[in-house]
Amino acid sequence: MISDAQPDARMPRAVAVVLAALIGFVPIPRDPDLWFHLADGEYILTHGHVPQRDPFSFTRRDAPWVPHSWLFDVLAAASFRTSGARGAEAGMALVFAGAIAISFEILRRRGVPPMTALGLCGLVAIGAGNARGVRPQVFSLLFANIVLLWLVMHAERRRAWLPWALGLLLVIWAQFHSACVMGVLVVLLWWAGRTIEAVFARTIRELGAELRGLLLAAIVSAVAILATPHVMTHYQYVLLTMRLAYLHEHVEEWQAPAALAWELPDIYAYVLLAGVLALLARTARRAGWAETAVGGAMIVLALSGVRHIALAWIAAVPLAAARLGTQDSGAMRALPVGWRGRWATTIAVGGVLLAFWRYPCDAGARYLAVEPVRGTAALAELGRPLRVFTTYNTGAYVLWAGAGRLAVFVDSRADVYGDALLRRAEKAQQGVGWEATFEEFAVEVAVLERGDRLAGILRGATGWRVLAEDANALTFVRRAAAGMQNEECGDGSAE
Repeated sequence: MISDAQPDARMPRAVAVVLAALIGFVPIPRDPDLWFHLADGEYILTHGHVPQRDPFSFTRRDAPWVPHSWLFDVLAAASFRTSGARGAEAGMALVFAGAIAISFEILRRRGVPPMTALGLCGLVAIGAGNARGVRPQVFSLLFANIVLLWLVMHAERRRAWLPWALGLLLVIWAQFHSACVMGVLVVLLWWAGRTIEAVFARTIRELGAELRGLLLAAIVSAVAILATPHVMTHYQYVLLTMRLAYLHEHVEEWQAPAALAWELPDIYAYVLLAGVLALLARTARRAGWAETAVGGAMIVLALSGVRHIALAWIAAVPLAAARLGTQDSGAMRALPVGWRGRWATTIAVGGVLLAFWRYPCDAGARYLAVEPVRGTAALAELGRPLRVFTTYNTGAYVLWAGAGRLAVFVDSRADVYGDALLRRAEKAQQGVGWEATFEEFAVEVAVLERGDRLAGILRGATGWRVLAEDANALTFVRRAAAGMQNEECGDGSAE
């Protein structure tokens, strides 16, 4: 029997999971990174090892490369092989729903009423939804929430297993995404916050075992993420990408949210900031230093870069739980779901995924609208390896679809190319110095977006012709290169 003091949380929990699955299954407009993740996964599945040097470009061939999400890449490629694009997106929607289910559990452990927890989880799912899709960031949301749940449980009652469990989790996380560094940061911030609480409350002696366990957990976690097959550590990789000026100047998710935010996901950062400030100002209960340190630090990160907004929403949940909960710890845990509840939730989630399988259109039509699908198919018909001038946006699809026969100029792996080469590609894309660049690198083919200035120049250039047209891209080939193919195989152009 469910008492008034412990309302039934089973239905709100199920609704939160189904809602999160629906949000996680909505396709993102475009993600250039998807294709190099798939190409890397296919490479590993084919060759049986993680590449240490770039096998995809001709400008940085055999240069050191860190496929920091290699295990995710393998799973994504295998999923695309077996169930197609929408199947892979469905799997990631389930991972996203799992992360939101953990947020619900954190809220309930602090005694947040079920319907309030449902509303908060809905907001978190929307706010963190910009990280959805077939992206390693979705796994980072799940792993980060597991870390937060375990830290909350450790605050309730010391868990001797925490350091070793976190170490194992961080080893796994390190194979999925470089955001594992954030996991280490969260543990350190939580330890610092709990230490400050103990000093102010003069309970260092009473909390000594908990604090020692947290410090050991932070040390074990920091060491655990070194266990990767990469040529550099995740710490070095994060510093490398943070120093790339091109990313911060040209890639939206690396830029700070706009001061006058009129677009998503920038608005989500300011909604989160306003919500946290309102909680701190208007609720009677005081959040602990640990929750405040973690939530506050992640919000600061979100205000420095759009890519951190999703993690900030996840990290704010313990803070909201501490302010809105009716118990200090654990006394209002949600009732066990039971097998009927699990089956009902599973069926509901499955029904949502099936109902929206072709929303807003099938995956093939979606990719045809934004990627050079016809162009890469036409290049494959030329029947020989080619050096393809590509841009940050077009390169990754070309290297994946080319299956080793099309070497790219650049793609969205900015860490491989560095600022100098990315800027050179950008200048050529704008029509500045493109002839010298093409001559230096012996470029035979160019895949450009329709709006690129260079696309207009090549249309009128006597030595180039349009090989194929896509909705958002144009593929050009040197007339000499096309003529060589025509002599060998007859006219195989896609004009």
